[in-house]
Amino acid sequence: MIQTMKKFSFLVTLAFLTMMAFSQEYSFPLYFEDAVGNKDTLTFGFDQSATFGVDENLGEVNLLGQPYDSTFFVFFTDAANSDEFDRCFEKEKKASYLLEKQYVNLNSLIEIGIIVQHWPFKVSWNEEAIRNFEKQQYGDNDNIHLVMTSFHPINGYPDALCCGGELKLLRDSSEFIFGDQLYFCKYKSNISNDSIYLLSVVGMDITVNVINLQTPKPLCRYNKDLQSVTIQSVSNNATFEVEIYNLWGTKMVTKQMSISGSHQFNIRMNQLPDGLYLIRVFQLKPNASIFTYKILKL
Repeated sequence: MIQTMKKFSFLVTLAFLTMMAFSQEYSFPLYFEDAVGNKDTLTFGFDQSATFGVDENLGEVNLLGQPYDSTFFVFFTDAANSDEFDRCFEKEKKASYLLEKQYVNLNSLIEIGIIVQHWPFKVSWNEEAIRNFEKQQYGDNDNIHLVMTSFHPINGYPDALCCGGELKLLRDSSEFIFGDQLYFCKYKSNISNDSIYLLSVVGMDITVNVINLQTPKPLCRYNKDLQSVTIQSVSNNATFEVEIYNLWGTKMVTKQMSISGSHQFNIRMNQLPDGLYLIRVFQLKPNASIFTYKILKL
């Protein structure tokens, strides 16, 4: 039933990094359900002939401008990534298509929007289909997996500094429930008179847990199995103070330690929720310096 009430939506951006050039065509469904049982299904897939626009030869039909159910409506679109430098969504976004079926090619970006009135809502999938999709696209590279997050993916990596807060590895579960609008990036769009909420699914190498924002001398790495950050000195008799911040700038952990030679110390992160963190390492001696790292905790 078509309604004119306020429309809320979020977007799932699927960005696939380092896809294989000769991947075979493959697709799988994503299932959506709101709090009162309204359901919808989208078909997502890969095809070497796919473009960034609407591919009618692949069964993609543009629904932009057609009536829709404002209570619960799920669609692929292209609004959120119209300006990759507007990471805080201060500008209005314009969508050029709405689709129920979307195929992508190498390094393509797609988004999924949902207009939902009844929170919470959930997204579910078949874990075997996810693993098959990853195998089709990434071949024998077992390090690249699909990650679902509400952080805004700038250039394919979820590193928005002003919004977002959820993250999940798709192959490790079969559903994700979203219940709090405060944990989403949001923007205005011609799709709706109200806010569009952003959710992202990114194909990334999960073994690359540290991105250096400066050229560091101490070695810093994240151990997924131990849920800890390891700081290793490359200087003799070094003293460090380490601070861990979430992406809202809240200091989560502070620790000071003196180490010598190639010795190291660990900082446990098992008490912190999954997400992106900034690690500031203050080398107090020798040679006072500050080094910054970015950690993806899964």
